[in-house]
Amino acid sequence: MDRMYEQNQMPHNNEAEQSVLGSIIIDPELINTTQEVLLPESFYRGAINIFSVQ
Repeated sequence: MDRMYEQNQMPHNNEAEQSVLGSIIIDPELINTTQEVLLPESFYRGAINIFSVQ
């Protein structure tokens, strides 16, 4: 069953997502630049809604 689950997952990179979010925590002004490039849908986890907060 785990193998079937892995085959049905969308491609994603947790480390890249964490790096983006970590950069914003270090320098909050980066959120403006990031919002120009990424959409909330760009993140694999729907729970990451930082970009919809204004």
